[in-house]
Amino acid sequence: NGSPRELVTTVGANARLGYFDTDVAAPSSLAYSVISVNRRGRLTGRSVPVRVQYGQNVEQLRMACEPDFVGSERGVLCRWSDSTQRDVRGYVVYRIMGRDQREVIARVGLNVHNAHFDTDVGPGSTVTYSVAAVDRAGSVVALGGPRLLTWPVAG
Repeated sequence: NGSPRELVTTVGANARLGYFDTDVAAPSSLAYSVISVNRRGRLTGRSVPVRVQYGQNVEQLRMACEPDFVGSERGVLCRWSDSTQRDVRGYVVYRIMGRDQREVIARVGLNVHNAHFDTDVGPGSTVTYSVAAVDRAGSVVALGGPRLLTWPVAG
């Protein structure tokens, strides 16, 4: 019905982290965040909210990632197309290394090239990249990826 609500689930210390929300209807604009508490129930951490537009068309960005050299540094260069959305304020680049959790590796403004050079990976890495265009409210208005890259070990 559009009213604010809190979704509560408990995840044990060694459990797989995640939550699958099945109680949503399209179209919806949702915000999720995570808090952590200690055994006494005291707050120990809080994530920034992640906004999700469910059941709405989201623009797809073209994205390509490949191993590259920039100067003397090697890494993975990811590039993506411009969003056509009017309110775009920047891009957020995500990476998943192997089976790790997704992490934000860059926030790219509109005044630079639509690219990010990731030097924290190298030969032998399996990495997945994606990019999200965000508006001034932090809502995702366009997506690129995911792009899986397996960088072979030099022989």
